[in-house]
Amino acid sequence: MTFVPVQLHESTIPASDCVVARVGRLAISLPVSLDAEQARTWARRPGAGSMIGIDSHTHVYIAAEPLDFRRQIDGLALAVQETLALDPFSAHLFVFRNRQADKLKLLYWHHNGYVLLYKRLEKGCFVWPSADTGQPVCVGLRELAHLLEGGDIGELAPVRQLHFAAV
Repeated sequence: MTFVPVQLHESTIPASDCVVARVGRLAISLPVSLDAEQARTWARRPGAGSMIGIDSHTHVYIAAEPLDFRRQIDGLALAVQETLALDPFSAHLFVFRNRQADKLKLLYWHHNGYVLLYKRLEKGCFVWPSADTGQPVCVGLRELAHLLEGGDIGELAPVRQLHFAAV
């Protein structure tokens, strides 16, 4: 097995504008809301071409029904297209769970290929949002981070948006 060294660069985005995704001991800070200048700075940072571009414009679609987890990338992409009636080549995240709700897969199209993420809970199960219509539930990155931590999206307090006309 070969390991490739990864060089990490410090972000110019303030921590208050980021959501932190944790995988074991690794914490990845993803920008949530950027203005035009911050977006240009973020895109020009070292290593930007190798990062997955997940930002506030990325929709997260959570499949309402469990899926056969023997499916791999092509089967998941087909489920996005046929079952969810969405474009699997869009730059959005698609989240699926197994019947026991202890495993999930995230599918994401990145420029020239798919990215497949897999998470298994050692104890317990994911609290899945209910959808009466059988259609996918569209959530934001904040809700996705909460779901990945094993939390209930329905219990998240809403974020109150503030709009100002002048300083």
